[in-house]
Amino acid sequence: GTRLIDLLFVRNLLKNANFTFIDLGSGDGSTCAFFSKQYPNCDFIGIEIDPYLVEFSRGNYKNIN
Repeated sequence: GTRLIDLLFVRNLLKNANFTFIDLGSGDGSTCAFFSKQYPNCDFIGIEIDPYLVEFSRGNYKNIN
């Protein structure tokens, strides 16, 4: 239905766009990593205050700044 059309529209829009997204409370960084692979033209910024999770994400996603 309408939801599927909306989802497909957004997916196509992001594939050709150059947006910046901010993930507040990004945890282990997996969400930013997932979406950065799906939408390489967009920038994803993860913000996390827990030093353990920041180091964890840096260790697991070295190719992502």
